[in-house]
Amino acid sequence: MADIAYALLKFIHVLSAALWIGAGVFNVFVIQRLLATAAPDTRRDFGARVFTASMKYLNAVGGVTVLSGFVLLYLHPHGMAGLTGSLWGKMVLAGMILSFAVLYLINFAIRPTMRAIAKISAQMPSDMPMPANLRFLMARIRITSIINILLLGVTFGLMIGANVVYFGP
Repeated sequence: MADIAYALLKFIHVLSAALWIGAGVFNVFVIQRLLATAAPDTRRDFGARVFTASMKYLNAVGGVTVLSGFVLLYLHPHGMAGLTGSLWGKMVLAGMILSFAVLYLINFAIRPTMRAIAKISAQMPSDMPMPANLRFLMARIRITSIINILLLGVTFGLMIGANVVYFGP
């Protein structure tokens, strides 16, 4: 029974990680690209709706990934004590730190920048071209989102590597 619970928890962990990475990739390569070329009214209205929903989604799947990872770590034979004593533990620890870095960037870099974009967009007339400060903020969102994708990709690779180190090829 414990093996089934562990397998289910691992399934939830891997699924939420895949959803987290997938949402980041979709955001950068589809949503941000479309919003960058959209009309100001569309960018303001659609962007506000997507931002609120995506922040909740990214925090939810990120939180589930991190929490399920901690429970998996607790149930793992090496457990918390093995985090600094082996290659497996160092890889898992690095992945945890990178996951927290992504959650930090989402909440303390992207969220305030999106609020600034919304504030500028609300004051901007519809027929006015995009001002330089808005272009800068949108570029900052794009660069931070790309960094998040890279961090999540490295984390994913670290977790796969940790599995290979523990279980073998």
